[in-house]
Amino acid sequence: MAALRAHRRALRHRQAGERRRAALAAGLVLLVGHSASTAWAEDGTDVIRSLERPKNVAVKDRSHPEYTPKGIRLGSFVASPRYAATGSWTDNLLATPSNKIDDYALKQSLSLALATNWSRHAASAAVGLDTANYLDNSREDSTRARARASLRLDLTSGLSVETRGGYAQFVEARTEATSRSLQPREPIEFAQTDVSVVATERMPRMRLTLAGQYVQYDYEDAVDAAGARIDQAYRDRSVFTVSARDEIAVSPDMYLLVEGSANWRQFDEMPAAGPKRDSTGYDLLLGAGFALSDSARGELALGYYEQSFDASSLGTESGLAMRGEAEWYLTQLMTLSARIGRTVNDADLTDSARRVSTFYSASLDYEFLRNLVLSWTYRYGTDSFSSIDRDDRIHGFSSSLAWQLNRNMEVDGRYAYDHSDSTGTAAGSDYRINSVSATWRLRF
Repeated sequence: MAALRAHRRALRHRQAGERRRAALAAGLVLLVGHSASTAWAEDGTDVIRSLERPKNVAVKDRSHPEYTPKGIRLGSFVASPRYAATGSWTDNLLATPSNKIDDYALKQSLSLALATNWSRHAASAAVGLDTANYLDNSREDSTRARARASLRLDLTSGLSVETRGGYAQFVEARTEATSRSLQPREPIEFAQTDVSVVATERMPRMRLTLAGQYVQYDYEDAVDAAGARIDQAYRDRSVFTVSARDEIAVSPDMYLLVEGSANWRQFDEMPAAGPKRDSTGYDLLLGAGFALSDSARGELALGYYEQSFDASSLGTESGLAMRGEAEWYLTQLMTLSARIGRTVNDADLTDSARRVSTFYSASLDYEFLRNLVLSWTYRYGTDSFSSIDRDDRIHGFSSSLAWQLNRNMEVDGRYAYDHSDSTGTAAGSDYRINSVSATWRLRF
């Protein structure tokens, strides 16, 4: 027993040393980048900002003032009311591999945003209410509220500090691994509260961003098909994250970046089977942002992540971290975009504490008219779960058409196909889902 305790102390000491070394390396890179960019800041050109605003703009990011709502001016504020109604149909409401249930739904969203129009500093607040009502399966009905607020202080011409906070209620999708495993009679509900502070300093050839965020998740207990309670308290947790990002311009068409973060995850309770899932972790990424003349732009970062659990039986997860996105302007009316990412996340299964998620996506947007855009998107992702033999592969395709009728009204239609395959001795259920929806939006 004494030897086991000594081994655990040595392991914790080694992991703490690795985290300190990673943090020191990130700090040194940030310091070197800061010194280099300060030395180059002679011509007054903000290279980072110019890379963000290329001559070509993605189809969906293009500004059309004649179709942009003006809002309602209230002195130094602008109010923006929104209403949306969506009629939808799905052929597999509960995301089951067989005995599929199809249904129609009416989903409505009402929101009000308030923002300042100050020349310096900025403040905003927004509230919203979302409802979903199903024709034949009223147990899937839901009502969710949300609220957000932010305040940005422009301390100097290049330095700003922004605080953000919000509260939102969610219904977990039936396609999530936990819902597919538990098969609750009604959807699992949870609330998320978050507070963050972001400081950004811009210099002619560098941008440094420091951030801290606190997020709290609170899950409601679910009920199974027989009416028995399904405890979800083991999923309640608080997550605190600090991060730093430094972007250093090396030419008018490229910048280097170093990005690092550390997180602390504290769970309220332990699951019925298994230890408490408290953990600490970090990631460090190095990469670059680029612009290829006026035809493409993007950013790619690769690095390392590690998540260490307090319970020795859960071990440590580490590996390749990556994040990237790119846009190709095939013509002035057509944009091809792609995204990739790889992270470690909480699995939220009773028999698995974490999962490594990898995703890829590609989208093509075509502007038929200034107010008519057709989009196609393909998505592929994998989830590899710890402690159990399970790997999920998820891919999907969607096509949508968005039509802005005027400044205050927009309609769109969407078709989506989603497919999941789960393999391993502890595999979850598979699903295939087709869905169609039409949305009408009213904006002021």
